[in-house]
Amino acid sequence: MTDVIAPLVARHASDAAFYWLRLDQSAGSFQFTPPHFRRFNDRLDAHLEGLSVAGAEGIRPALAALERWQKSGEAFVCTWLAGQYPDGDLQETLESYLERLPDSLLRGAISALAWLPPEIAQPALHRWSRPQASAPLQVAALRTVALLDAGCAGALACPLAEYAASTIPYVRAAACRALGRQAPDHAVPRLHDALADEDMAVRAEAAIALAGMPRPGAAGAVLWHCVAAQAAIQGNATGWYRMQATRRLDRWTRYLAWLAPLGHPDLPALFDHLPPRVGLTFALYHGDAAHLDRVIAALADEETARYAGWIWQALTGVDLEAAGLTLPEPDAPPTRGPLSDAQSDADNGLPLPDAAAVATHAVAIRPGTRSLLGRELTVTDAIELLRVAPQAIRSVAAQFLRMTWPGVSPHIRASARVQQLQLAALQSAL
Repeated sequence: MTDVIAPLVARHASDAAFYWLRLDQSAGSFQFTPPHFRRFNDRLDAHLEGLSVAGAEGIRPALAALERWQKSGEAFVCTWLAGQYPDGDLQETLESYLERLPDSLLRGAISALAWLPPEIAQPALHRWSRPQASAPLQVAALRTVALLDAGCAGALACPLAEYAASTIPYVRAAACRALGRQAPDHAVPRLHDALADEDMAVRAEAAIALAGMPRPGAAGAVLWHCVAAQAAIQGNATGWYRMQATRRLDRWTRYLAWLAPLGHPDLPALFDHLPPRVGLTFALYHGDAAHLDRVIAALADEETARYAGWIWQALTGVDLEAAGLTLPEPDAPPTRGPLSDAQSDADNGLPLPDAAAVATHAVAIRPGTRSLLGRELTVTDAIELLRVAPQAIRSVAAQFLRMTWPGVSPHIRASARVQQLQLAALQSAL
């Protein structure tokens, strides 16, 4: 047997966590295209292969990294290893971390289970979904099923209806996500019941699951109220809690943008209630040119100017720099304190728009349709954007397909291999 070089194996574990994190964070990227995704995916796979070659010797440095950093990337690596090498000590240690730090670690564990071949992930899905399993583990199993084909729910230890009736709201909310991948006849009645749940997150996830189904019913109204309440929570939160509240608000808002009817008379009040950046995201996913005036108004605020310029460009299809609608970059002052959204936008390459020039620039799109890149979005366009566009645009296209094409669920953070299979299936089905 080849000797294992411990420092090299430790490097494989740390680099695998790093590349997974880059892929996971890419969903909102304005520059990260499918070729970038494949390149980082290849590097992640290479480091995972290095851990695989090391066998059981790869477990020790992976667990040491999880103990030290306690982040989702390390949870991804350990969960992937636990699937490959069902070592009892590794599973118990990993599960104890997931149970103690679910908010920090579950995302990586869920991604790893979805990344693994289904036949390798199924034992963990069954183990974590048993009635005696803790709530975080049940949530991880259910949210993994929500990312996979509908048939993968068969790997769960119990029928989905039992999780939807759990006494624990986190489990009920995750069950709603999983029900969203099931056949409407089976899922819709339970999801409609969940719209009246006492827990706001359960109501919101039920509404989101219904958004892509034939009979959404009151889903739009329910999600609207949840978004309004979550915006108030986000506005009063600070630090880590604000970050978590913002992530939830962003997710709910993107789906409300689909459920909210074009031209609804209460949309101006909703915009006024949402944080400015979240309101801009709503405008992008809603796709109605009627919101362009609000987007242009956001150009006057230095905290939202660059992001608003990108939203305007994404809706109209007019490249700001090519059309001469940008200002020279200012001298960058020394950064003090937390990184602001404006600084992050500049670091991510978004240009500084010329607000006056943008406001007077003629655009072709008209209110009353869902538009992206200057034209009404169609299924054919959405599939092409999945093939070539940056991740932030692919996210809009993927949601459009999920909402308009029953049974379709493209995920822009899935492995490159899975995304390629999904894209081929979509193209062949046209």
